[in-house]
This record gives sequence, structure tokens and C-alpha cells, in this order.
Amino acid sequence: KRVVQKTNKLRRVGSLATVDDVGKPREYAGAVPEICVAGRTNAGKSSLINHLLNKDNVARTSSRQGLTSSIDLYMVNDAFVLADMPGYGFGRTVGRLNRRWDREWKPLIYEYLQHSDVKAAIFVADVRWVPTEEDIHITQALRECLVPTLLVMTKDDGILDRAVWDAEPSSAASSSHHKNPARDRPHYGSSPAEARAWLSARIRGKLRWPDNMPHIHYSVYSRKGRSHLRRWIASFCAAHDREEAQSMLEVAWSRYATEQQLVDLSVERREKNERRRVSLEESRRKEDEEKKRLLLEKESDMPTRKYGEEE
Repeated sequence: KRVVQKTNKLRRVGSLATVDDVGKPREYAGAVPEICVAGRTNAGKSSLINHLLNKDNVARTSSRQGLTSSIDLYMVNDAFVLADMPGYGFGRTVGRLNRRWDREWKPLIYEYLQHSDVKAAIFVADVRWVPTEEDIHITQALRECLVPTLLVMTKDDGILDRAVWDAEPSSAASSSHHKNPARDRPHYGSSPAEARAWLSARIRGKLRWPDNMPHIHYSVYSRKGRSHLRRWIASFCAAHDREEAQSMLEVAWSRYATEQQLVDLSVERREKNERRRVSLEESRRKEDEEKKRLLLEKESDMPTRKYGEEE
């Protein structure tokens, strides 16, 4: 049964701003399941929520970091509660936000995960970024609290920027503003599909994501993954408890893994380095040949004079 429709009825049912708010009773407690959404700041978490629910301003989106400062609770179609958690990872230059994260938001999130009846979690990660230590800590906390978690890799449309099409160094240099594309641009694959597989394997490896847990790709522009994520939420709501939701994740991923094998990063790195090395050697060889040709032409154009000949 669908719990997220094209047109959704939403109402805000609460906001948890402090650790003390987590222990307070909630009006919907035990009546509907609760699903939380966590992720790094500017990873596309708010955009995903708005796009998923087909609303404009449910979660506030901005390029400014730290806009979500509390755990906002939304009742969706009287079927489940969606919890929008604060982001993290503000960089070294945003000291005030880092201090607020350490002092307020981090204890709030850990208290919420440990003492709330959360049926499942959605962890949002930008497919283009390398996971940080904070990402690892949050996902580890989700596992320690036994919260079934679906990994959602957002900004799938950005994979096109990470794919480098195979080409001869000469033609690639003429069609690119880089002096040496093979050296200056990272090679994640010769097609978006290869780049997607490589980036996904990198995120799973950095997060130490369990082999039996799934991930999906999401894009608010191409609408990739929206129907898939809506079905996952419906499955979480239909599950009787966390154990059944966890079993759903494992069964679904086992079926997918048998059809499509994950990328071996060690093999991919060796192949990528070998392609870059061959391309660089070929480019240097052509440069040396061009220098020799120019030198020979210069020598042939110089006037010659026999020994002993008077001027």
C-alpha cells in the first residue's frame, strides 16, 4: 500500500530542539511508525524530502550551512512520521556551527536514536563526495542502535561530471580546456554507469557499509529513485518491527547482488592507474616526436658552408 502519493497531506507534529525534548511523550506515539532522515549538510537531504513528498518548502533548502537546527517531525498522510534531522560537517571555517554541533545537535541526534521508537532510517550521502569521519560515526551509531538503514546516494545527475570518456590524448586535449585530461581529471570510468558503480563502491567502502545492506541512487532533476524510495518507505511502514524491516533490506539486497556484482575497488584503481599511465606515456612520446621534428626542420633551414670557403 502506498503511503506517499503524488499529492500528500502533511502537518507538523513537533520539533525536538534539545535532549530533554526527546523524552517527552508524543501524540502519535505507537500509532504510526517513525522514519528519520539523516545526512551531511548540503548533501541534498532537504531537497530529497521536498522532492519525495512533492512539496516545495517542507524542509528548508539553502546553500547556507546549518539551516536545520532541530529534529522536525512531519505527519505524512496520517500513515507515518518523517523526522528531518540536523545536518553536520560544516568545515573548519564555520567554527560557530561546529561548536553548536558538538554542544547541541550531536547529543540530540544520539539521544534521539537511542531512546526513540524509530522504525527505520534513511541516510543521505552525496554520491560525488568522499565520506568523512562524521559520516562514519553517524552510520555506526545507527547500527549500534539497531536501526535498519537505507543508504540513499543523492545528486545522481552529478555522476556525468565524474565520467571521463575514453579518447586519444591528442583528440581529448583538443576538445578539453585541460592541458592533459588524463592527468588533470580523475578517471572514474568510461561511462556514467561505470562511474556510478565506482563511486558507489567508494562510499560503501568508506562508510564500512555492511555487504547485506542496500543502497539506491536519487536525483531531484531526473526523478531517478523517487518511486523506488517511496516503495521502501511503504515497506518500512508495513513492517511490524525493526527486525522485519531489517530482513526486508537484506533480502532485497541479496537479490540485487546476485544479479549485479559490486565493483572491486582494488582492481578498479589498478586499471584506472594503468590507463592514466599509458595515456600519459603516449602523450609524452608524441610531444618528444614533435620536438624532434621541429628541431630537424630548423636544422634543415639553416645555411651550410664548406670548410675553408671564404665569405
